[in-house]
This record gives sequence, C-alpha cells and structure tokens, in this order.
Amino acid sequence: MSTNLDLGSYIEDGEGEDLLPTARVSNDPFTPKVEKINIPHTPEELERYRQSEINMIKKNAKNFTEGVDIFKNFQRVDIFKLMPCAGNWAYFNPPNDAQFVSLTNSIEQLGVLQPIILLHNNDEDEMYEILVGHSRYLALKALYTHSHDDKFRFIPAYILSRQEVGEYFIRSMILDSNFSYRDIDQTVLIRALIERYTLIKKSKNYRSESNVAEALANEFLMSRSTVFNYLCLQKLCEEVMVLLLEKRIKLQSARYLSRVNHKTQRMILEKYGIDQINIIHRVKFLTNTSCETEEQMQKKIDIANTLVPFTTNLTITINKDLLGDYMKLNADFNVNAMRNYESKFQRNNSDYYFKVRYSNEDMKCYLEKDYVDAKTLGRVRAKNFAELKNYK
Repeated sequence: MSTNLDLGSYIEDGEGEDLLPTARVSNDPFTPKVEKINIPHTPEELERYRQSEINMIKKNAKNFTEGVDIFKNFQRVDIFKLMPCAGNWAYFNPPNDAQFVSLTNSIEQLGVLQPIILLHNNDEDEMYEILVGHSRYLALKALYTHSHDDKFRFIPAYILSRQEVGEYFIRSMILDSNFSYRDIDQTVLIRALIERYTLIKKSKNYRSESNVAEALANEFLMSRSTVFNYLCLQKLCEEVMVLLLEKRIKLQSARYLSRVNHKTQRMILEKYGIDQINIIHRVKFLTNTSCETEEQMQKKIDIANTLVPFTTNLTITINKDLLGDYMKLNADFNVNAMRNYESKFQRNNSDYYFKVRYSNEDMKCYLEKDYVDAKTLGRVRAKNFAELKNYK
C-alpha cells in the first residue's frame, strides 16, 4: 500500500504566523514569483483586525496557563470529511512503507486504539483538519478503499474548536505528538527545534537562554550542549536558513556560516554562489572573519578558489592474497611520511597526515593465518619514530 493518498489536493502551503524564515538571495534559482497586491482597508476593518490580534494573544495565553481539555468532545467522524492541516504546521516525515503496512495491519485486526485529534471551525463547516493522527487516517482510507467496509469509514476522534484553541497550543501539540514515536531526520529536527524555541519564547516566561535550552533538552531527549549547537543556527540569516531547511546546504556549512554576520553570509551566497556553498574547506576559510565590503569578500573568494582539502579519504577493497604486499607498501609509506612531514608540521603523530583504517576483526583473522605479519602491521600503526623502533 502507498502512503501518498491524495495529499496534494488538500495540504495548504501555510497558515498562521511564520515561525521559520522565508527570505532568499537574489541569485537563488528556486525563488518563487510573488505578486503583491495592496488592498485598501477601512478604519472599521483595521479595528476588527486589531481586535482579532488581541483576542488571539489572549487565547494563546489562556491555553498555556489554564490548559485545554482535549478529550471533552469525542465523536466518530467520516474520513471523507477530514483533511490535513496546513503544511507549515505538520511537516514531519510520513511513515515508510514497512511502518505503514504494520499500522494498516494493526488497524485492520484491532481497530484504531488511539483516537486522532481534529480541529473544527464551526457548525457550518463540514470539514475537519487533522492535527494528530494523519497516518491513522491514511491507513483507514486505504482499508476502506480496498474493502468498502463502513467500520473503516468512521474514525474515533477528539475534536478541538478553533474558537477555543490558539495557534501556539495547536502547533506545540503537533510537535509533541510527533516526537513521541517518530524517527526524525536532521532537517526536520532543526525545523522542529527552532519552531519549538520560538513557541516557548512567545508563550512562556523564561529567565535566560539557558532555561529555554534546558526545556528543549528535556522535551527532545538530548543534551543541552547538543541543543545549543542547533540553536546556534539561529544566527543564520533567513536566506541561509531557507537553504538549510530545503536540504540544499550541508549542516557543517551552515555552522561555519553562523560564525559571521548576516551581511557576510549574504555576500558569500551572492558572490561565491549557492552551488559552491557545500565546498566545506573553502566555506571554512570564507567564514574565518566577517567582511564589510564586496571588495574584501572578492579577495577572500579569490584565495578560497585556490585552496584544496588538507586531507581526503580513500576506500580500498583488496583481496586477501594481496593484503600482505599492500600492507608492506603502507608501512613503507608511513615511514616516508614521517621523514618528510613530521618536522614540517611539528606534529609527533603521523595520523595528522597519513592514517590507515581497517577492520580489527578481519585483521586478527589475517594475522592468525599469516596473510600479514605483526611487524608490518605495527609499522603501519606507528605514529612516530619512537614507536617504529619497536618494529625493526
């Protein structure tokens, strides 16, 4: 069964407040075309908007101080009256095929063991938005499509009223429910952490960033230092953050960019290019200091373009009968590297410029059967001339 059941026709691009960045640099080929239309408003309309904002703030504050009774309105709802909530609220990865089949089999045999949570506008609106339980909805829809059995058509649900529940509570609930059972990929984790950070700052009082980090660490089950590492990405300008959330920039590049000011980040994107931004060793050089002018940036770019990685990794697969001769070559190369580079780099450890990795379990077998000798292996592992003396 497929998990991609007619989602595209329902999911909205976004709803409510933008908690994540949307800005793009001018040379981004993925920049959407947006036409702005200025609509004049009467004083009465502006007053209604102002009052609506005040009511929203009061509602969000009340939800977090007094709580929300999620379970007071229970119904069985026709799955054909359900639709996903806005895409910027529920952006977590769907279950993979194996997980979806397992969920579908469970519902077919046992039924829905945990009701979903829906959001309803008012009595005049027939449709309900799915806040929690979208995978269960998909599984029931697949089962009903296959069997036309009405027991799969009506799903048990707790229903929240949009008039009673504010946006911040809803989005916090979606975040918490998804983290209770999903394997989260890194990009979604970054997005969720930043969104949750923003929601906490807006809806609760914390005395310091340290308190916020502790709350996030407890909620996301990670160390405070890891949370701080992710929160440092908030130092990114919006244009870089957009690229990170779209998986067009590596996390390591983003962390280097977070070291410099927003002006420098934008200059790197615009003058060095988005397509170059994941060349890690060059981005590391470009972000060692901030630049105030385009001339300064161009000089750094000219230098960066001459740089090559200091080290690289090679993966070699070799037949057992060639292993002995190959390890002797590695041993001789290690000795030669020490002679030529130990004084140059002032490092008493050859791992800095030459290192061989191998499976200890495999090598133990090869040593037992004399495919390689211990003396040769010792010379490969030696880090300096003092250690080499043990294997002459």
